[in-house]
Amino acid sequence: MKRILSLGLVLTMLCALLTFMPANAATIVASGECGTSVTWALDDSGTLTISGTGEMYPFQRSAGAAYIELPWYNYSENIKRLVVSNGVTSVGSWAFKNCVNLDNVFLSESVKEIGSQAFYGCKKLNQIDLPNNLEEIGSSAFYDTEYYNNKKNWENGILYIDNCLVYTQKDEISGKYTIKTGTTLIASGAFDYCDGLTDIVFPAGLKYIGNAFNSCGGLTEVIIPNGTIKIAGFYYDENLKNVVIPNSVIEAEYVFNNCNTLESIVIPNSITTVKGFMGNENLKNIILPRGIQRIENGTFLGCNIDNLSIPDGVTYIDLNSFRKHDRASFRWNDIIPNIEIFFGGSQEQWNNIGIDNHSETMSRYNRTAPIHYNYNSPLFDVQQSANVNVDGKKLSFDQQPLMIDNRVLVPARAVFEALGASVNWDESAQTVTAVKGGNTVSLVIDSDRMYVNGQVKTLDVPAMVINDRTLVPARAVSEAFGCSVKWDEVYSTVIVESK
Repeated sequence: MKRILSLGLVLTMLCALLTFMPANAATIVASGECGTSVTWALDDSGTLTISGTGEMYPFQRSAGAAYIELPWYNYSENIKRLVVSNGVTSVGSWAFKNCVNLDNVFLSESVKEIGSQAFYGCKKLNQIDLPNNLEEIGSSAFYDTEYYNNKKNWENGILYIDNCLVYTQKDEISGKYTIKTGTTLIASGAFDYCDGLTDIVFPAGLKYIGNAFNSCGGLTEVIIPNGTIKIAGFYYDENLKNVVIPNSVIEAEYVFNNCNTLESIVIPNSITTVKGFMGNENLKNIILPRGIQRIENGTFLGCNIDNLSIPDGVTYIDLNSFRKHDRASFRWNDIIPNIEIFFGGSQEQWNNIGIDNHSETMSRYNRTAPIHYNYNSPLFDVQQSANVNVDGKKLSFDQQPLMIDNRVLVPARAVFEALGASVNWDESAQTVTAVKGGNTVSLVIDSDRMYVNGQVKTLDVPAMVINDRTLVPARAVSEAFGCSVKWDEVYSTVIVESK
């Protein structure tokens, strides 16, 4: 009897144990490293789990870089599900390319970057949920997936995934396109070679613009909305004339290269490191604000800069910055060619600016062109550029309106004539005067006083001469002629309406 009871007890315990055990416990079939602090494990159910902290390796072969072998290459057809655990910050380029049976992907909220072609050719991948904190999607990351190939997911030639714009059908894009409200990220390559695109309207709330607008020959203007944090690209946009970068942008990665109709650019003082603007042969007016600390490799390479103002906060200038190509000798000139330089600091500070990664400084270079030290320019205090609309019409300028101390200064003649006033410039008195009807408005350069029919008005920011153009405060002069003035914070635009 006791033997029967003991057997029954054992059977009961075994049943209880089996109840709490999974029916098909997964077995790890392969594992390894896929990042400095990131590992992978594939089980026999086809689930690949990426764990650890930091970035996955990029697996795309690039020029001059060592190729990292895809560790799960021999198991790519066995992968059905992907889990990227919390702590991992990126999905490497080419990581899951042509995993033809992958149909389920979970990316934790720690993932901020998806590399180029990361899920290229995953033909069963239809449901894609992207992390809310995503900052970058590489080109062709989801090309030839089931989601991509499903025509129902496309909206007038544009493919969105959650709040990200990832692709365009180039031939279907023409004229003006307004990106969908709620979009926070534009993937790299999304609008490349959209020659029919003439105007792009970015939505409020956009945070990240990838390398996405290259060779868009129809674009003439780019207005980045306030709140955008990172921008890249805009290469070879050959008709681009006006660019507005707001003070919210903290990173501009190799932007606006070889845009040969671009004549001036304002870099906001929120940016500390400059990268880009190379090959713009007509770019002559450069405003470097006080926030700039480093001028990186290739910045302004091949630009025909007449003179250059550099704030005293700059501590590093790469050897390839500012160089010009001498077509006669087929050679590139030395660092910072013989152009006139206006430097905000002392000669000692200039000599101590670093020029490479071997502790060399500017003191090793002898120049024949003059350097003006301790130069105090209003350009150093520029926050960003701006736009001006008068009675619904956007004004064009040969000198961009500038924001200084949260006030927008505009070229005097252009704005006064748009308001219907006649303009006179008195060189000897350094005074600009505008007359409309019975109203006369006068401003003296570098004075905080404006005279309206003889009555003195105090200005927050004085009229000033920048790049041989007289700039006046837009709100003050517009209101002096009885106009109402509004400021569009998102699109950095002064809106003037005459009464």
